[in-house]
Amino acid sequence: MRPVIDDLPRDLRSRILAHATFAAVAVNMLFWTSLMVLASTLFPARRIHCMLRFATYTMMVLTRNDLSVRGREHLPAQGGCLLVSNHVNMFDPMFMYLAVPRYCVAIEKASHFKWPLYGTMITRWGNIPVGGKDRALTARSMARAADVLRAGTPVFIFPEGTRARDGRLGTFRRGAFSLALEARVPLIPVAFRGAEKIFLEGSNMIFPGREEIVFIPPVPLDDYGPDDADALSDEVRRRILEALEA
Repeated sequence: MRPVIDDLPRDLRSRILAHATFAAVAVNMLFWTSLMVLASTLFPARRIHCMLRFATYTMMVLTRNDLSVRGREHLPAQGGCLLVSNHVNMFDPMFMYLAVPRYCVAIEKASHFKWPLYGTMITRWGNIPVGGKDRALTARSMARAADVLRAGTPVFIFPEGTRARDGRLGTFRRGAFSLALEARVPLIPVAFRGAEKIFLEGSNMIFPGREEIVFIPPVPLDDYGPDDADALSDEVRRRILEALEA
């Protein structure tokens, strides 16, 4: 007996499945976030890194995302590095954890740290809040991020400061590049390609598709001084845009 959904028009069937996928992902996220909060009361974040990566893998399976990663050879095997990426949807940070084989932390909006469960999880994980208009908080957070990088932990940041609603690369804020020039660790641009075809900000539909995460060769910092954050931002944005359009 054929399922009723098979008799529906193709476009309608696709939209129903996209809504169902969104609902399944929401339940899955709630389950894994709760489990990560529980695990983080028992173990330090570095000990449960594999759990987070597996949780992200289940998210990839649920979203029917044919995810591939290119350029992992540009990631240092040890020591800190700053990963600077375009930002398309809520899955970007999750898939970054999956793509980077080492424990790493994110710089993200301070408001996220107030969310139930998720805020607790990212606090215990070691993520770093930035305050938007709260310049004092942002300054403290960037100083902390520089210390984390120098101590040998990779950090990732989305310099657009928000998700791109149309999938196009937005304007970069200079904070990430001032951090790179202060910490003087490898600066690795990252491009999320195809993410906008799977899920866009403001939607409640998730479609299957192919996504690629591209780690671009590090940008040499030798030619950039402490006051060259804008020039460095332009160069990193150019490299990411080039990878997105390739």
